Amino acid sequence: MFDEFMLRVKVLDVLNSTPCRKIAFVCAGMSIMGYHYSYLAELINRCSVDIQFGSSDGANGQYDDKTDTLRFGRRDAGFYATGESRALIVHECTHAIIDATHPGGIVRRADNEATAWIAETIYRMLTGEKMTKTGAFYESLYDVAGKSIEAAKTGGPFVIDPRAVSLIGGTLRAGDEVRAKAAGKMVPDQEKMSGIPY
Repeated sequence: MFDEFMLRVKVLDVLNSTPCRKIAFVCAGMSIMGYHYSYLAELINRCSVDIQFGSSDGANGQYDDKTDTLRFGRRDAGFYATGESRALIVHECTHAIIDATHPGGIVRRADNEATAWIAETIYRMLTGEKMTKTGAFYESLYDVAGKSIEAAKTGGPFVIDPRAVSLIGGTLRAGDEVRAKAAGKMVPDQEKMSGIPY
């Protein structure tokens, strides 16, 4: 069985990988840079961020900013050997980075999700994963991820057009609202980042 120690090793491996170090973009005023992933790895090593199995909503992954905990739903070792699992790790760790770098800040939920999806897509592209999904949502993701990768090669982070952020974030927000309504819950429009103590 895949235990939490092995999961921690996998998360640290992804955070310290070359593709993570190459992520560089600004989305909705939030800077996401490769060195942020190294910083998060340091926070994990210092036990400032915990890693556990299980999520409160049954999702494959979740970052809980109240307890500074990354949660992953799958326990099978085969899943964590896939590109899908590494992209999931990048996605959830991006939420943790936003929390760590914006303590006390108010972040729109749609912007938080859009940023994590963009980081995940950049990571997927940098690892050579084939992008096969279609539609305006995915085309926007691929477009901004590709532009971010090209901009990083010339030294600067790519500032993502607010219209693209609105399209991506709005689509994700609509999905959140449908799932929340089905569960009899409400999802807030904004979240206050609690920060992660060093």
